[in-house]
Amino acid sequence: MEQLVQESCLIITPELTTSYLDIGFYEKRGLIASGFESEYTLTHNEAHINRFKKIEQRSGLCVPYQRINECIPDGREFNKNHLYEMGVINQGAAKRAVEIMEDIYKRYLINNLYPSPYEDNGFINFEQVQSQRYIKKLYETYENVSYRIDELDFSEISKSIESIWKSKMIFTKSEYLKIKKKLDKKVSQIILKSKSMLMGNEFKESYYLKAVNDLGRIEEENIDDYCAKQMFYWCRAMSRVKQSKFSEAREDFEKFFFLYKKNKYEKSLADLPYSLRNYYLWNGICNYELNNIDLAYKLLFEAKQRMIGDNADLEKYLKKVNI
Repeated sequence: MEQLVQESCLIITPELTTSYLDIGFYEKRGLIASGFESEYTLTHNEAHINRFKKIEQRSGLCVPYQRINECIPDGREFNKNHLYEMGVINQGAAKRAVEIMEDIYKRYLINNLYPSPYEDNGFINFEQVQSQRYIKKLYETYENVSYRIDELDFSEISKSIESIWKSKMIFTKSEYLKIKKKLDKKVSQIILKSKSMLMGNEFKESYYLKAVNDLGRIEEENIDDYCAKQMFYWCRAMSRVKQSKFSEAREDFEKFFFLYKKNKYEKSLADLPYSLRNYYLWNGICNYELNNIDLAYKLLFEAKQRMIGDNADLEKYLKKVNI
């Protein structure tokens, strides 16, 4: 792709993607086709999308897609000031990166020092570094939810995380998981109170179905009430596995996977890597319990390739099928 960009005289890209920065980086002429629906507009809230569009417009390349033909073959020149404000360097970038790393090494790392705000009498306070990273992870988790569901007010969640940050509390992974569990419960409560506001959009419905499933109530719901059928099948399959209803769970997993293969982009939480990893793992376990060992082997082997970190259930069944 990089070679193709370098060889091109005009580059056209859709809006709402940072790939347009390559046009400026390689000093090419280009166009950003704006105004049509994309995956990004379906999965993020309007306020976030509008912020992104305003940033792109500063490139000087945005043109309504209906007028693209009028701008071909010359295109438009990239605003170089925008390239600098976005922090993109196209002159001696490698040299500058090396210089910065060497400076950090000489001034701090070689002396076991760490820049503020992580200094503890001049030395690295690794506990504080770790704690700050956990807080950042909490922020990122709930920002993702608010990006996708702008109808709901998650300010209570943000305030809770901010109070943790201001308290300068140092906490471990176990404490982080405990706090995350409480905040997840609050998020679910906010979502469950707002069902009518989320209906009709597959991504937003998937958050509601996840909240229902977390409460163990997914089998009380009617699939015909939702457009997020892929997420419904995934949630119900996971629920049925917990109840050892392996045959019914396997049937739901296969319906989930059939819909997953038809999607060309992420339409709901069911399209995320986490959901697919669990499909391979738990459908593999279902098939093992139903004595379909060959298929269980294939599914569990795929789960092993995709799994991040250790998983006790996976390790247990891998031994059973001799992987």
